[in-house]
Amino acid sequence: MEQHVQLLTLTASLERLPEVLEAVGGAAIAAGLPEARCDHLALAVEEAFVNICRHAYAGNAGRIDVRVGHRQGEVSIELADEGPPFDPLATAAPDPDRPLDDRTPGGMGIMLLKTITDEVRYSRDQERNVLAMVVRTRDA
Repeated sequence: MEQHVQLLTLTASLERLPEVLEAVGGAAIAAGLPEARCDHLALAVEEAFVNICRHAYAGNAGRIDVRVGHRQGEVSIELADEGPPFDPLATAAPDPDRPLDDRTPGGMGIMLLKTITDEVRYSRDQERNVLAMVVRTRDA
């Protein structure tokens, strides 16, 4: 089954998020994902993209390379940045049963990514953080 791939190289800026979501949405529709899965995928990508914009470059200019691939029943997204090494999947999951006042900030977005996606992986590739996500139709 042929995979279609779109590559975007963007400034790490929240202003660029609509471009990313447009590419992801188009791929999700082309792959035949149901609307709810499309929405979930957009939420996961938005969370990851925003975190890179806010944390990878500590407020300085930087770039994010986005790879959006799709084939029938599956969409894959890779977000790559040149920030300091950071494996978001290695962070401890927050305890949702603890009162909000007793929790340390952060971690909910990573938990969301793990819940929404069918696969999520992190790698460090030649001075780049690469976060890869896959979402499939439930019957794929």
